[in-house]
Amino acid sequence: MARQRSDILAKNGYDAAGKGRRGSWFQVDQSINSLNELSIPVLRARSREMVRNNPYAARGCEVLVSNTVGTGFIPTAKGPTRKAALANQLMAEWIKACDYSGNLNLYGMQAQIMRSLVESGEVLMYSRRNGDASLPLPMQIQLLEADYIDTSRNDLFGNNSLAQSGIQLDASGRRSGYWLFRDHPGDQRGAFEESQLVPARYICHVYEMLRPGQLRGVPRGVSAFARMDGLHSFQDARIEAQKIAACLVGVVTNDNNDGAKGDVLPDRLEPGMFPELGFGKSVSFNAPPSVSGHAEFVSTELHAIAAAYGITYESMTGDLSGVNFSSARMGWLEMARNIERLRWIVLAPTMLKHIEKCFFEGAAWKGIDLSGVTFDWTPPRREMIDPTKEIPAQIKAIRSGLKSWQETVRENGYTPANSAAEMKEDFEMFDKFGLVLDCDPRQITTAGQMQSVPADVPTETDE
Repeated sequence: MARQRSDILAKNGYDAAGKGRRGSWFQVDQSINSLNELSIPVLRARSREMVRNNPYAARGCEVLVSNTVGTGFIPTAKGPTRKAALANQLMAEWIKACDYSGNLNLYGMQAQIMRSLVESGEVLMYSRRNGDASLPLPMQIQLLEADYIDTSRNDLFGNNSLAQSGIQLDASGRRSGYWLFRDHPGDQRGAFEESQLVPARYICHVYEMLRPGQLRGVPRGVSAFARMDGLHSFQDARIEAQKIAACLVGVVTNDNNDGAKGDVLPDRLEPGMFPELGFGKSVSFNAPPSVSGHAEFVSTELHAIAAAYGITYESMTGDLSGVNFSSARMGWLEMARNIERLRWIVLAPTMLKHIEKCFFEGAAWKGIDLSGVTFDWTPPRREMIDPTKEIPAQIKAIRSGLKSWQETVRENGYTPANSAAEMKEDFEMFDKFGLVLDCDPRQITTAGQMQSVPADVPTETDE
């Protein structure tokens, strides 16, 4: 009867849920926070070690940072004309002085945030007030690594609040604070410090939430960490095997069979060695190990690693031998979807929102009224694969009403208002000096012909 019940459990409707000999594997059904509580410090340390020493992990990190943030999101104020102009002027000055450490500008901080998001899984943005009169605004942002969070804080307090993985939650489950060390716990000065509770209104916790209720972030590409380490060890072993094989060209044997051990091999092996033979001795050449199938195996593993990071194989390796324009474009479009998701689902509601919050708080501290002003963020420009084909396609999409001109300008990394203002200045300057250029669509058609003259304009015949 026990065997029958076991067979019933093993033969269910899903092969992946089978509990028989072929359908069994290790699985854990826990909350995401319980899984992360012990795993995150180890994953973070291994991810950083891989980025330092594994070229594939380093390249995956660089590709995501360069494509997601690149040279930085550019803010543009919207709202009442005078207030928007004042906000743009203040933002242009604050961009250079917003870093609490004084080392980066706003765009450099964005790149560092994204790099920490990929390498460590999370990063903290700490709003700090600075009373230095030379600053355009008295608010700055300090970037803290996730190591500053005291993960040992897992306490239940009397007011139904809870500390879990170093994050303080109130009775309703909302974040009310973070238990942070004053110094990095990896430094000698901060190794034995006690953490202090910092209110959540000063902290922006940037990470990708993969499951509902997730409190901490996980480094990017964790599903391929074991494969990256295995591939690195495999290639290192193949290189060492080839080195050893190159050092020993052949083996000398004694045909006399006199029992003498001989003194054939020296204490140190060098590439291309061939010892001198004596009477009655012969040599057999050493065959180095074969390297056939190595490239195919490495390529398969790198495809899996690139998939774990959400990027293409070509962007990770730089190998473009197996793609043409169509396949490269399809690969880029799929990767672009991942990039857009990271931009507008992960970074926009956290990083960009917190930057705006600090800016407006700094303006309020200084007594500047910016009510009704908001910011639009223009992502970095995407490089076209084939401009001769993509630009005409964009023009057709605009003329057919499939896309707006402003949307196309934003996709190319420019601000529509700035572009329109510069176009207006160009046209006014052309008219002032009586210039007719091919770049002026008011005068020249796409075929290079003069535009038709309006009916109310006198022609030479009328004159």
